[in-house]
Amino acid sequence: MAGISRRRTLEKIVEEAVVLGVFDLRAIQEVLDTVARPRGVRMLRSVLAGIRPGTTLTRSGLEEAMLALCDRAGIERPRVNLDVALVDGALVKVDFHWPRQRVIVETDSNRYHATHPKRRRDRAKDRALQIAGWIVLRVPEEDLAERPELILADLITALTRRVEG
Repeated sequence: MAGISRRRTLEKIVEEAVVLGVFDLRAIQEVLDTVARPRGVRMLRSVLAGIRPGTTLTRSGLEEAMLALCDRAGIERPRVNLDVALVDGALVKVDFHWPRQRVIVETDSNRYHATHPKRRRDRAKDRALQIAGWIVLRVPEEDLAERPELILADLITALTRRVEG
């Protein structure tokens, strides 16, 4: 796959293997040590060197765009599509989070977040996360597409504020 895939695709493939429990870094490195110079080996080594489980598996093009924005800006990779704990111990899945800074970004597509009941559930989720001590930033699809610099400025402010505060 490394010979025919783009880097992001390869990152997602490796992470999916980790999630499925079929990833064996030692076995992969043994194979890489025996091959002469096939296409994609350098990129695969680079991906393997940087793999941090929980940082690459996006579920939509919108999430992919948000992760790409973070990467372009040099922001530390967030945890992606994982659960965080609420005050009552319940777990809730969030799109992106930075645990050390206690910052969450939720990306809202027009397709899945346009109805009144969904918006009401989103607000309730945000309140529960805020009570648990998280800063929650909601990023509408059109803002990410049309004003990414504002999204980035808000995110950097939230991440920096949490580190300093």
